[in-house]
Parts: sequence; structure tokens; C-alpha cells
Amino acid sequence: MVALTAGTELTATLLLRRTGTQTLATQFWVCTSGLAYGAAAPYAALMVAMSVPPVLLLTRRSLGPHPRTENR
Repeated sequence: MVALTAGTELTATLLLRRTGTQTLATQFWVCTSGLAYGAAAPYAALMVAMSVPPVLLLTRRSLGPHPRTENR
């Protein structure tokens, strides 16, 4: 359970990336660790924008079709 909790997206990226490869998560981490929040904002916005379509798709699939109610 501890390994699952510690294995966040950033941790997996840091462990699996090749040396010298910059990803959105690593760039965001570099900017925020240097307290450059303005420089980190575009990376954060892009990560959020990229996650919205899969979340909407999964939400629609998990909720399934809703029965329509008639107004009487």
C-alpha cells in the first residue's frame, strides 16, 4: 500500500524517464521548487487541459444512460 501511495505520477516520471528528457511534470516540478509559480502555471494548465477529456469520457461511461423522466 505504501508503494502505491508513493508511486505518484511525478515519481514514476522521474524513475522511468531517460536522462535529459524533460516532461510536463518535471518542468512543473523544477519551476515550483524554485518558487517560480508564474513560470509553472502554463505547465499546470496544460496538464489540467490534457486530463479533462479522459475524465469526461470516463465519467460518462461510469454513469451510463439516464432514464428520462416525464413531467406530469
